[in-house]
Amino acid sequence: MGISTKIRGFIVKLQNLSEAKKIIIIFVVVAISALIMGFFWIKSTENNISRMGESLKSINLPKIDIPNIQTNTPNVNQANVTPTPTPKNQTADWKTYTNTQYGFEIKYPSNYQYLTNNYGVYTVSFYEIGGLINFDLVIDSSRNYTESIQEFLNQLDQSWIKSKVSPSIDRRNITVSENSAIEYQQPIGGSFAGNYIATIFKKDNAIWSFNVTPIHSSDKGITESDINLYHQILSTFKFTK
Repeated sequence: MGISTKIRGFIVKLQNLSEAKKIIIIFVVVAISALIMGFFWIKSTENNISRMGESLKSINLPKIDIPNIQTNTPNVNQANVTPTPTPKNQTADWKTYTNTQYGFEIKYPSNYQYLTNNYGVYTVSFYEIGGLINFDLVIDSSRNYTESIQEFLNQLDQSWIKSKVSPSIDRRNITVSENSAIEYQQPIGGSFAGNYIATIFKKDNAIWSFNVTPIHSSDKGITESDINLYHQILSTFKFTK
């Protein structure tokens, strides 16, 4: 019996089956066919992927060098920080006046001269030849001053007022060579413009006074530059004993 005869016989049997059985048989055949087709599709896909992998292995891709990127975060300790310039010591090249009798020294500008006298009170005057002002350091040890510098200045004010001279103004407390002192101003009056400026302090019951005064009458008076120089000179004063 040939294969064709078997197929015709199978078809005749199918034709004689009920409709329900025919549907079941067709469903089974379709399901089996789908499984077979799916199996072969999976195998085919697997083979294709395998071949693609082999192909990729044979491709020589160019080598790419990735630079080592470092974040240039500035280091505070290593950064170039410009330091604040140290102010120049403007008194470094000044001359120094030293007095061993009273035990002190004080600097003055190198273009200045000094003159001393000891008539009743000791005075050393610093001046510029042709200049308009004097810087005077006066030491009064003519008596034993037991009052405070505040009381002494109040007494001066009373004597000035009696003499119809303007009293001290703009008092302020400062320190001179670790000694308490009072700086004050006083209107000069007369043909002199501006104010007289002085600083007083005590040492060994003597009254010390450092003043800046005009040499002669002038509308210019004492300038801001003169006052700055006055404070610079006074800042160099120190006791040596």
